[in-house]
Amino acid sequence: MPVGLAAWLAARKARTFSFVGPAWGSTLQSLKRRQPTEIDYVNREVVRVGRQVGVPPPLNARTVELVHELEQTGQFLAPAELARLLRSAAQEPIPAIL
Repeated sequence: MPVGLAAWLAARKARTFSFVGPAWGSTLQSLKRRQPTEIDYVNREVVRVGRQVGVPPPLNARTVELVHELEQTGQFLAPAELARLLRSAAQEPIPAIL
């Protein structure tokens, strides 16, 4: 999925949740409980398949790394720091809505 479209979808989902209240994703729920997440079954598979077909998924790969770091440390990143890290991993510009 193009980075711009993914960013637009994420922003739209965030706006929707702001009206209906929080709906914590299963990965966040696991992190808050200090339990292993399903990140390898979700994003790592995207990374594997993307590389296999010649479409590198840098944001997915960096997301896997960041979630594993969080599983180990329990330290959540500030939104601005997370955005900076993801922008640095992207191979194309990420729109400012993130």
